[in-house]
Amino acid sequence: MHSLVEPEAAVWLVLEDWTGTKRQNPFWVFEGTARAAAAAVAEVPFCEYYVVHRHLSWLLCENHHGVLITTAGLPQRP
Repeated sequence: MHSLVEPEAAVWLVLEDWTGTKRQNPFWVFEGTARAAAAAVAEVPFCEYYVVHRHLSWLLCENHHGVLITTAGLPQRP
């Protein structure tokens, strides 16, 4: 994720609750930077996650098969 998005971009991190600890909706939502989102995802052994830019201009997803999916609005990085 570090090479795809600006590390300090303001994002929402949406993690699927694979363990079933939530009572209702099976997703956890966190707010922070892309750098913090990447660090959080690295600590979770197996999950599907979404990183959404705060302006909703792009979305990045990694599904449970390890496939990375992005929207066309993802900024180009050198």
